[in-house]
Amino acid sequence: MRVAIIGGKLQGIEAVILSKIAGIHSVLIDINPKAPASTLCDTFVCGDICRRESKIIEALRQVDFILPAMENWDVINAVLDIAKENNIPIAFDLEAYKVSSSKIKSDLKMDEFGILKPRYYPEGKFPYIMKPSGESGSAGVKKILNEEELDCCLSKNNASEWIVEEFVEGPSYSIEIIGEKDNYKVFEPTEIHMADDYDCCKVTVPVPLSNAKKEKLYNVGLQLANMVNLKGIMDVEVIEGNGEFYVLEIDARIPSQTPLAVYYSTGENELEILAKYTLGKSLTPSSTAVVENKQFRYVSYEQYTVVSGTLFNSGEHIISDVYPLTIKEDFLGAKLVISNWDYVGRPDSTTNFAGIFILVSEDLEGLNLKRNDLINKLKRQFLCK
Repeated sequence: MRVAIIGGKLQGIEAVILSKIAGIHSVLIDINPKAPASTLCDTFVCGDICRRESKIIEALRQVDFILPAMENWDVINAVLDIAKENNIPIAFDLEAYKVSSSKIKSDLKMDEFGILKPRYYPEGKFPYIMKPSGESGSAGVKKILNEEELDCCLSKNNASEWIVEEFVEGPSYSIEIIGEKDNYKVFEPTEIHMADDYDCCKVTVPVPLSNAKKEKLYNVGLQLANMVNLKGIMDVEVIEGNGEFYVLEIDARIPSQTPLAVYYSTGENELEILAKYTLGKSLTPSSTAVVENKQFRYVSYEQYTVVSGTLFNSGEHIISDVYPLTIKEDFLGAKLVISNWDYVGRPDSTTNFAGIFILVSEDLEGLNLKRNDLINKLKRQFLCK
């Protein structure tokens, strides 16, 4: 089987690695000759898909399905047109994405369906979170402490393109859903750990939730999938506060970080399952009932970088422009490492080291020991302070 992955940044890296694990040949297409995932895939085609370059059309005609792994509307529309013209299956739900790509649209929809989310200003109280409606993840997110800060921020931006919602204190979780109505598969939830800039610096599985709360989270995911009439893949991010789950964001496209964490914990490969669904094979729908005594491996997916002799556990944005990347298995105590180690893995390098580390253990104590050992090894390697 062959998949064309459109976009070679964070989502593209995730898709390429999951394809490799599933034994699916990955054909990466990106306009950037130094796209981070370009050194990880099986085949790389560099070109402008919007210009319909012949080498791209030819590459697409040779795949079994297409997977958009970016959020550029011009590229998405071009890919959809090419897929339709050439009768190539595509793992992408345009109608669901139209809703999820706008926080304003998705929030209005959630209000309509009675799904809990943080209150908009001026309801609630400070602090508030201000974020652009059309961006996903941490892009542009600001914490607003008072009216003066809010007035200042709104005066510098087009208020109609931003949302201002109440800050909810608590742990964040993510969950993915694949399929279509009456045939949805819900995957194991992950915990999202944020850096100071609200970018995700670590994902861990399993989550510290009771079975009752986990089932409640599953139901939130199913509600949202039904809300957008999902036919494909989406992920949901929530925050737990006062015993309730508040929906922060939905995205009807393949995410980064969480699918690999889920795979190494449960053995379920979301891209492999998405491929089966896209090619017309039926899924085994999830029961919302939590499986008692389900076996998990404890997994942590985190990013580290070294800047001016200091080691940082950073948000995933540090990987988005790193080139070239290589994969190492069972390295520095990690199950999988995706990094520029081969090119800057020495203390005298003039380029900053950056890498993704996936740690796996049979228990939480072992996972913490592996993390501490990894940090010490990185500090010694790069002569960190």
